Parts: sequence; C-alpha cells; structure tokens
Amino acid sequence: MAASAAYIMVAENGLFGYSYGKEGNMAIHQFVHAGIRLAHETFGSPDHPPILFVHGWMSHRGVWRTTVPALEDSFRCITLDLTGFGDSDKPPQADYGIPAQAERVLALADSLGLDRFRLGGHSMGGQIALYIASTLAPGRIERLVSIGGVVTGRLS
Repeated sequence: MAASAAYIMVAENGLFGYSYGKEGNMAIHQFVHAGIRLAHETFGSPDHPPILFVHGWMSHRGVWRTTVPALEDSFRCITLDLTGFGDSDKPPQADYGIPAQAERVLALADSLGLDRFRLGGHSMGGQIALYIASTLAPGRIERLVSIGGVVTGRLS
C-alpha cells in the first residue's frame, strides 16, 4: 500500500494540483457546465462507491486533504472546486447562490455517471449538499454528511 502524501503536480491539462491522496492514485480533471470550468480530483478505484465532497466558503478542494487518504481505499473520492474558488472559473457575472452551485455539483455528478452517491459538505458546502439531497436529487443521495453546515432556515 502506498503511503499518504501531500504533493504538487501539474496535470497534462495545465491545472495545478495540490493533491493529498495516495501517490499515483489520483487524477486532476476539469468539467465545463454552461460555459463554466470546474476543477476536480478523483481518488480511489472507480469500482468503489462514490463520495462527492463539497468545500465551504473561502476554501477549495484541498480542504479534504486529511479526509481522502482515510477513505480512498474503500471509496471513490471526488473533490471539486466550486465556481469562484480554487482552480475553477471565477466569472464576475456567474450566479454564486446555493441553488446555482448545487446545480453545477449535480451536473458534475451526472458527467461522472454517478446515478447514486454519497455527498459530504463543509460549511457552505454543507448547505449546497443539503439542497441537493432535499430539493434537486433526493433519490440519488445514499448518505449525506454535513460538517459545520451553514443553514439559514431557507434552502434557496
């Protein structure tokens, strides 16, 4: 088994990777939805059950650097940078609201062929995950973990 490591790499597509999984067991990708590019990484075997991780406000996919190594032997872990954060696009005219971010996260899940999946969110990512699980795709979410999720009393 490879040891967990934090390492820096630049993928063939030019995305900067501040990766944190087991060396040789990850890939940096980009996905374009409605003209907005989202950066994401995958860890673990595609044969394992998927978990999609959503970071919080003023953060990026690297927030999951201590979580992924603990789970990637049993799960396919997917971390993404939301629109406006990390290596994803930051268009000034984009809708950065919870519903719009949730729709992009769900579009990423669709592009990866994730019919049913686990969803984890931290801070604002917890509210995005809750919105997906309760409003956009309740039948697709197998498990939901909200870590310090921000809830305003309204989901939209």
